[in-house]
Amino acid sequence: MSAPAQLRLLARYGRLRRILLWSFVARIPLGAVTLSLFLGTRISTGSLEFAGWVSSAAVVGMAAGAPVQGRLLDAFPLPRVVAGFAAGQVLALAALAPAVTGDRRDWVVVALAFVQGASVPALSSCTRLVTKRSLPPEELGTAFALDSVLLEVVYLGGPALAAWAVTAVGVRPVLVAAALLTAVGTVQFLRAAGLPALTGTADDAPVGPGPESTDQPAPAAPGLFTAGSFVLGMALLAAPFGLIEVALTQRATEEGATLASVGTYLTIMGVGSVIGGLVHGALRWRGGVSVRFVLLALGLGAGLASVAVVSGPAPVGLAFALAGLCVAPLAALGFQILDLISPPGAWMQLQGWGSVANTAGHAVGLTVGGYVAAAQGSSAAFGLIAVAVPLAVALSLPALRTPARSRPAATVGAA
Repeated sequence: MSAPAQLRLLARYGRLRRILLWSFVARIPLGAVTLSLFLGTRISTGSLEFAGWVSSAAVVGMAAGAPVQGRLLDAFPLPRVVAGFAAGQVLALAALAPAVTGDRRDWVVVALAFVQGASVPALSSCTRLVTKRSLPPEELGTAFALDSVLLEVVYLGGPALAAWAVTAVGVRPVLVAAALLTAVGTVQFLRAAGLPALTGTADDAPVGPGPESTDQPAPAAPGLFTAGSFVLGMALLAAPFGLIEVALTQRATEEGATLASVGTYLTIMGVGSVIGGLVHGALRWRGGVSVRFVLLALGLGAGLASVAVVSGPAPVGLAFALAGLCVAPLAALGFQILDLISPPGAWMQLQGWGSVANTAGHAVGLTVGGYVAAAQGSSAAFGLIAVAVPLAVALSLPALRTPARSRPAATVGAA
């Protein structure tokens, strides 16, 4: 896959352009709302711990709501389910906008944050499903890789945008803007999808990256322990993203800097992630996905953990840039490995648990980071990454050592 291949695909399929555009617009709040709630609550109450509870509730809500929404998408028409959840998120954001600016530790805000997270429409899985049923099989790998880069822009660019916007105009306008983006983007996505009767019930044919060799007979599918251990590893790899949001906020407080510095460093990492994702997809790799996964995970951990012992805009910015190069490729490889180890008939289920692991790990990082940063300072919170990432790699080893089952599928970023 290369950048020209992505451009050719967009030029050939106008409908795909519209689907990806409006899905991207509707998903911008995914990256912006959590940090906006954290920063807004931190500013209004002065409590780092309570801000962590509010933002963690939003992320936990996403993890709790995703399986429920997935079951509904299997049983009912996609537009009906997605529109219903989007309406719930818009209403929750509208209620949060005035509530989060209070100066008391009001636990109603925590409840509203949970509802907001639980009602996030599943546009990522819907985009993947609509794309799967709209393009020929040979085009799916490039389309999925392109959407993965866009999603990384959302998750890494969104927090940077949130940090700048909350600093400049306050949290209330940011949450109102998030509600508008969700509403407009979801409506236009459903119009672009053009499949009013589509449900999420799919055939058992796998979609996504295939094994690196299909010459050998298929080994038995990995057991529950292997898959569960890898999902836990994915959760631990997601925890650093919650940790850095809290640690950067605390570092700004310690140094007397503005919260805009949080957005600056997250932007640097986001740019690095996009570059890393495009380069990883364009190159032909000789090593297997397991080797790349381990190297990228350790590279991400080393880059982010190093901020515990360095200071100053240039060294910290360099650390975030280098760590960012690993983010998008690592995310793509994580779901690729889930594809390779998924048992027959459970591909969608295991992919869903991978998404839950990402959101739950982020929530744990926010919560634990809030306590550690408040008690021990920002360097201690950054230092936790040096523990979380190696443990994540250790938990992933059973899956990384499992041979992929033989089956034809589109290849993304693999030789």
